[in-house]
Amino acid sequence: MIAAGDNYKAAEAGGIRMNRVRLMSMAMSGAIAGFAGAMLVGATYGRDVIGMSSGYGFDGMAIAVLGQNSAIGVFLSSILFGGLRTGSLSMSMFEGIPSELVSILQGLIILTVSAPLLIRSFRIRRRKKA
Repeated sequence: MIAAGDNYKAAEAGGIRMNRVRLMSMAMSGAIAGFAGAMLVGATYGRDVIGMSSGYGFDGMAIAVLGQNSAIGVFLSSILFGGLRTGSLSMSMFEGIPSELVSILQGLIILTVSAPLLIRSFRIRRRKKA
C-alpha cells in the first residue's frame, strides 16, 4: 500500500493492481473507523446505544458530492450543511417547523448539483455505444 500511495504509476508498472489496493485501503480504513466508533461508544456508555449515530457519515458523503471533492468546495458545502442542521434545530424549537424539512432540502441540493454530472455521463455512454 505504501508503494501505491507514493507513486501509483510506478506501482502499476511494477505489477501492483491499483484497483485492488484502493479497494483494500478503503475497506481497511472503514473497518478501523467503525471499530474506533464502537470503542468510543462502548467506553462512553459501557453498552451499545441504539440511535447513537446522528447521520454524520451520510452528511459527509453529501458534502463531498456537493463540494465536488475540492478543498474549498467541501469547506463551503460543510458550512452550508452545518448552517442548515443548526437552523433546523432553531426552526423546530421556536417555529414548530419539522426538522425533516432540512433533510429534504439537502436532498434537493444534492440532486440539483448531481443531475448535470449524471446527464453528461449518460450522454457519453450513449455516444460510445453508437
